[in-house]
Amino acid sequence: MRFRFACILTLVLLVSYLSGLQAYDPKARWLSKKPIVQKINVHGNEYIQTGRIKEEIATQEQGFWQNIGLKSKNRLRKDSRNLDGAAVNYLYRSHGYLDVQYEFDYSVGQDSTAIVDIFVDEGEQYYIDSIVLPENLGRKKQRIEKLTDQLDSGDIYNPYKIDAVSEAIKGVYANQGHPYAKIDFDPRAREGDKYHRIIVFSIDPGPLTIFGKIRVDSLNHTSSRVVKRELTFRPGDLYSRKKLIDSRQRIYSTGLFTYVDFKTDSPEDSVDTSPRLVITCNEKQPRFVRIKTGAAQDTIYDLVWDLAFEGGSRNIGGMGRKFRFNPSMTFQVVSGWRIVDEQFGFHYTEPWPFGLRMPLSFSFVWEPRLRRSEQNYKIETFRISLSTARETGRHTRIRNGFDFEKIDITGVAEDDLDDFKRDQDITESRSVWFVLERDSRLNIFVPTQGSVTRLVAQFYGKILGGDKNFYKLVGEWSRYQRLDRWDIYAFRIKSGYARSMLASDYIPVIDRFYLGGANSIRGYKENAVGPKAENGDPTGGKFYIITNHEIRRHIIGKFWASLFLDVGQNFEDIDAFRFENLLASVGIGVQYVTPLGPLRLDYGQRIAWKRVNGGGRFHITILYAF
Repeated sequence: MRFRFACILTLVLLVSYLSGLQAYDPKARWLSKKPIVQKINVHGNEYIQTGRIKEEIATQEQGFWQNIGLKSKNRLRKDSRNLDGAAVNYLYRSHGYLDVQYEFDYSVGQDSTAIVDIFVDEGEQYYIDSIVLPENLGRKKQRIEKLTDQLDSGDIYNPYKIDAVSEAIKGVYANQGHPYAKIDFDPRAREGDKYHRIIVFSIDPGPLTIFGKIRVDSLNHTSSRVVKRELTFRPGDLYSRKKLIDSRQRIYSTGLFTYVDFKTDSPEDSVDTSPRLVITCNEKQPRFVRIKTGAAQDTIYDLVWDLAFEGGSRNIGGMGRKFRFNPSMTFQVVSGWRIVDEQFGFHYTEPWPFGLRMPLSFSFVWEPRLRRSEQNYKIETFRISLSTARETGRHTRIRNGFDFEKIDITGVAEDDLDDFKRDQDITESRSVWFVLERDSRLNIFVPTQGSVTRLVAQFYGKILGGDKNFYKLVGEWSRYQRLDRWDIYAFRIKSGYARSMLASDYIPVIDRFYLGGANSIRGYKENAVGPKAENGDPTGGKFYIITNHEIRRHIIGKFWASLFLDVGQNFEDIDAFRFENLLASVGIGVQYVTPLGPLRLDYGQRIAWKRVNGGGRFHITILYAF
């Protein structure tokens, strides 16, 4: 007992002594206060430039934003040495310097700031000599060779890239019934040259595995059938990691759940060739009610007040069927309150009609007759829409539908009705439409990679009836690519064409194309590019083409900045297209990223290779232009 007490007392005294030494060590006390970083110096580096090393490490020098107080000061942290060491190690090893050595030293600068010195011994650079794969790959050989083609002979030996290829090979096996596959590689030195490595892969596929029984837990409002019908596999199917990921995404896409998790009830680290799957979902409340209200501007009544109600269920009968009822009214505010516009909408969605995963949506909108004091006629409108959608791949979707509109006008003589509708630009619209869309963006608000392809076809009138008889075709392609750690290049090309199916070649003004403004050619007023009437009002075109180029960069916090070039034109018809008539603008923009998307301020300066009205324009809007 006395011996144990003596040991404890000795340990306490030793700790106190060491703590005391640190307390009296000026440098240790200085570092414990997390001094501001004044300067970072890198020594001994030849292959990787100093600026690149400074960019990758966590410790950063004081910059412009810190000096003006818009960003917190850059200080040394307790873990700075570990974080910076890991960054330097990764940077050099990913460039083939497997034997890199580095040290960090901190010294006191002006006003007790910190000067960081990084000493690097790069060593020699390693390269890939060749790739050796097992011979018994079977039908997987072509896919695996395609993955290993990323590791070309003579390339820099990047262990992290080789690890990624190994994981990708494991994914090939995991998607074909072998989730327990083990992929290893052995980097062997080439004879007579240790800096060129032969990468020898070894593959143990493990046992063939199938999906076992499936159980859905924690459902209160939803039938388990709703979850199971979204699965891309059934019990007894070969195990596939991809099918698990796709199934989880499909369950989320129902809009019924906030969280979805897949687990097996097998013990950890065990090999189960028929794992039983447990699916856990957190449900949204099926019923919802929302009210929106607020003031708005109106061309006739100046100031009006809008009141909208929305209510319904997103999960009727626990089967994912959706119903929504949304009446809305607009009140005149000046000269006494009275209803000047009202609308009633009914919307229903059947998620799996006829046992097919093609959500069928039906909408009915009714605008009742309202007599305005300044008018002697009444207009009643009925609109019916029917649409469906089909996913043909992970990123691809096809949508099509039918729209029907019926307008009844009272208070106008039958003989004058056609002239009246033409003067008031009132047309009944009946159309069928088709949309093909492929969207591989990971983030729709601030995309950093991927692309969007969209093709739209709309046909109005003819056998459908109504007052419109024409068709419209629109094609669009956007691409997003990260240039480096900071910059993103965004590109879009878009074109549209409309043609009448009547000898008169008439297309209503409201259905033509309009160009110019925040989301097309910046620097011009909204809809100001293209054909105009004698009084200068835009009348729209029947053919347009536009291309946008934009470089986006993250600046600080939630702020981004961009440089852009917009080129395009809106023509009376496709025959009027001329390259020399294209308009262009260049400019800069600032964005603040909110949960609803970027809030954007752009300034576009009009430029052209022919005489145009100079100057520019500011645009304030939400979301990127494309």
